[in-house]
Amino acid sequence: MVECSHGNTAPIQVVRKLSECQAGTGRHKCAVCAYEAGKQAALGKSFQGPAEECDQEHASAPHDMLVDLPASQAGPHRHKCAYEAFQEGRAAGEQLAAEEKGGQEPTEPLTESDDVAGEDIAEEQEIARLLADASLKQTEKEQLVMARRGQGEFRRNVQSISEKCRLTDIAEKAMLIASHIKPWRDCSNAERLDGYNGFLLAPHVDHLFDKGWISFGADGKLMVSKKLDVEVLKAWGITNDQCSPALDDKHLPYLEYHRKEIFRK
Repeated sequence: MVECSHGNTAPIQVVRKLSECQAGTGRHKCAVCAYEAGKQAALGKSFQGPAEECDQEHASAPHDMLVDLPASQAGPHRHKCAYEAFQEGRAAGEQLAAEEKGGQEPTEPLTESDDVAGEDIAEEQEIARLLADASLKQTEKEQLVMARRGQGEFRRNVQSISEKCRLTDIAEKAMLIASHIKPWRDCSNAERLDGYNGFLLAPHVDHLFDKGWISFGADGKLMVSKKLDVEVLKAWGITNDQCSPALDDKHLPYLEYHRKEIFRK
């Protein structure tokens, strides 16, 4: 995967298909084609709904997405960030896939991997709804989608409260993830951008926290799931048992939700 300056990502194979005149970190290609590539990656089916076609490989994209492009990019060869269009296509494909599964009972018990996949689909569905919400400005949509990835305004808000990992004291920003306390999928739009609904965490700590293997009490004490092998903490060098720096009262409602709904007791 490669990342553009807008915080969007796309497979390198998609970017490599762009012509040389469209090269660089801000590479662009036909929005229709980029959208179609994303949808095919998720679903492998043609778009179902009002769409607009381009003359390149008979690709199509929703008209509602295309009308958000600047007037200077209008016409049958409209362009926008290839990464962004690819993400929107993938979200639409995953939403179609989820709808097709609707009403079908699983034939086998769900595993943790199935649960995680379900969470990802739910979040991509919510992203698709955000992108289609006419009441939100384009800049608001971009900020909310970036917040899902721990970037943009949300990351800045989290960093303004503390600039180091809450458990390892690592302060190198490039090594830290801006992680939501109350999961993005369960938040209101305001909560998704609230810096007090997040911690900067080292990647291994983020994994444990995001999946509910650890949490923090109202006093900042580390809570470890009884289902987690303590050898994992030792192997990953997690020796601190207190959130640092001290929690603000504004963190507490989010942590209460995390302990109740996410933490594996």
